[in-house]
Amino acid sequence: QDFTIENYQSTITIHEDSSFTVIETISVEFSRKKHGIYREIPYKYRNELGETLRTPIEVLSVTDEASRLWKYKVSRKGNVVNIRIGDAKRYVSGKQTYVITYIVQNAVLFLDDHDELYWNVTGNYWKAPIEEASAMVELAVDGMNGGLATSCFTGPSGSRESACSIEAGLNTSVFSASRRLNSGEGLTIIFGWPKGLVTPPSAWQKFLWKVNLSENWVFLLPLA
Repeated sequence: QDFTIENYQSTITIHEDSSFTVIETISVEFSRKKHGIYREIPYKYRNELGETLRTPIEVLSVTDEASRLWKYKVSRKGNVVNIRIGDAKRYVSGKQTYVITYIVQNAVLFLDDHDELYWNVTGNYWKAPIEEASAMVELAVDGMNGGLATSCFTGPSGSRESACSIEAGLNTSVFSASRRLNSGEGLTIIFGWPKGLVTPPSAWQKFLWKVNLSENWVFLLPLA
């Protein structure tokens, strides 16, 4: 263990087109010099309905608390988007803050009686404890007049432990872990709302995400 995450705060804004913007502010205390951190985000996985989903993720920026740019590189390994933050020629130590902004698509679930975001806020890949973890989720659409359905879970992947609290407003909810998250543990949230407020992606867009042209374009050459 080379560092501790003292505070992990995520702000999630869900848009009318069903995409959402995530701003993660990660406060880290390094116990010895390192080049930086890795943030790993699954983008291909099975949802709670048993369907295999591909959720395109676009990283917009990585800065510190003063909006100074961190050097970073984005790659995809298996089912994970890997954001390597730091400079191979520079060591960091002590307290550091990383603010990661990215956009996610195709992650909202459109169920029979409501729509919802089922999201692992922190991920379970950290090889370090997280002292405090929280997420503020906002449904940024017109016509919202309550009716939110929320829950949260803590622990390793698949855990149903609910060591967390929820403060719900008209179109926002704040989720907070009520205990320290150990290495390999995370905070997962469910944020649901009435149907008709968010537009599902088109069938054509879903097809493009499913075939993933950026990775599988070579297989379409014979068809072309």
